Amino acid sequence: FYVGQKVDAKDSVNKWCPASVVQVTPCRVLLHYDGWSSKWDEWFEIDSPRLDSYGKHTHASSQSATKGSDVQWFVLDVEDDSKIGRSLFPHAGVQRDFT
Repeated sequence: FYVGQKVDAKDSVNKWCPASVVQVTPCRVLLHYDGWSSKWDEWFEIDSPRLDSYGKHTHASSQSATKGSDVQWFVLDVEDDSKIGRSLFPHAGVQRDFT
């Protein structure tokens, strides 16, 4: 996940809604439901079944998901990757296919 990414998210009343990633941690993502007040923003575990690829459950726009948004990319530069373990990335190995 990355800040600005569009996803489909199932809200608290089990309705799929388009949402945008606001914040990312190694274990969770904070989502903003598009068109709603930020008071409805919600944290999701990264492997939550309530998350899916953008447009799979909603009528995603044909426009680019990042057009007009402020996307932030982060690069992790590691000299010795043997030191990266589950303590730093507890969900290493968990893969989500959003294609």
